[in-house]
Amino acid sequence: MSLVNESKINGSKIIVALDFKDEASTMALVEKLEPSLCRLKVGKELFVRCGPELVKKLIHKCFDVFLDLKFHDIPNTVAAACQAAAEQVLRLAKLANDSGLDGVVCSPQEVQMLKQEIGQDFLSGYSWSKACRCCNG
Repeated sequence: MSLVNESKINGSKIIVALDFKDEASTMALVEKLEPSLCRLKVGKELFVRCGPELVKKLIHKCFDVFLDLKFHDIPNTVAAACQAAAEQVLRLAKLANDSGLDGVVCSPQEVQMLKQEIGQDFLSGYSWSKACRCCNG
């Protein structure tokens, strides 16, 4: 499915901002809207939390979708998107741990959080060289 609605853009000047933190809340509003009367705006926080699958669902419902993914934005908006991305780091690290992996590569800013949430034995990119003696000479 193309991310571009192949029908003629509806011409509506009304753009509804979907400023929600999850798909359920987003879709609750979307179900009340008529695609021929408005367009939808998906910002970076919602996009980071729900990904392109949500955008595909909106397009499948015949909405024209505007992706607003700029990071040069209102500081609170950027902070919320960064927080959403950080939550994805933890979710994916837990998935790696549950799958039997010994660790993940991460930024130094994430090491402490991952150690607290997953455990001190869960290796990260920051501590990998300490654990790999062959790299230390």
